[in-house]
Amino acid sequence: MRTVGFSEFRRNASALLNEVEQGESIQIARHGKVVARLVAAHASQDPGPGRRRQATPLVIPGFSLSQAILDERESG
Repeated sequence: MRTVGFSEFRRNASALLNEVEQGESIQIARHGKVVARLVAAHASQDPGPGRRRQATPLVIPGFSLSQAILDERESG
């Protein structure tokens, strides 16, 4: 794990993010003290706010909601 200063992080954020995408972990220090760790996000983690996960279809065995609605319309 590599440590960079905050100023270096600001100047080279794009290049450092590219390194993180390749699997590198980077610590960010301010005044000589580590204040953050930059690590790659994994696909299995929560996608975070503003990002959608693939929807899982709702399946109830032996029951068709669409058919129940059509049946109700015909009988009513």
